[in-house]
Amino acid sequence: MNTLLKPLTLVAIFFFAASLKSGQKTDASRFKSDGYFTASIDGSAFDTRSYDRYTAEVTNESDYAKGEKSTDLTFYAGNHYDQNGNLFEESLQFKYALTASTIGDALGQKIVFQYNQQKFISIPGQTKIKITQVRYSTDHSSMYVSATFDGKMTQWAAPGQPQAIIHVKGRMENINVSIPADAKPSASL
Repeated sequence: MNTLLKPLTLVAIFFFAASLKSGQKTDASRFKSDGYFTASIDGSAFDTRSYDRYTAEVTNESDYAKGEKSTDLTFYAGNHYDQNGNLFEESLQFKYALTASTIGDALGQKIVFQYNQQKFISIPGQTKIKITQVRYSTDHSSMYVSATFDGKMTQWAAPGQPQAIIHVKGRMENINVSIPADAKPSASL
């Protein structure tokens, strides 16, 4: 019995390791480098890394009954080290919803900037993501979005504590947003 258990255990370990490896390939395939993106934060350039610059996809938060597609775009800068040698990744994330007639202000706008273990979130009413173009691939498996953005961001703080406010501004062109296969098609989108 013990002789049979060892080979079965090895086979189980092999299949488990293979499943982890294929999952990493799928995750890495989400990264994209096409399109154009420029941003400044308090006047300093946000430089995206030269490869695997961003992820962009329609999320499961979409309300297809209303004809909305919620979109999540995250642009990555290079890895950095703080004064203590701790590694961190800088990123700028955009969340918004699109409809068939969304040229102009995006719906449900939110921008999140992460830098050196700090998180800044857009201030409602003081941030604008303006969609300038939406173009679909022929098979509707992706859409290409162009937009401008401008706004103020702050950190969460306890009441009465001073809050740092930063300014973010920039534009993106022909950003490839993946549409998952299970997304319900809409005649208007």
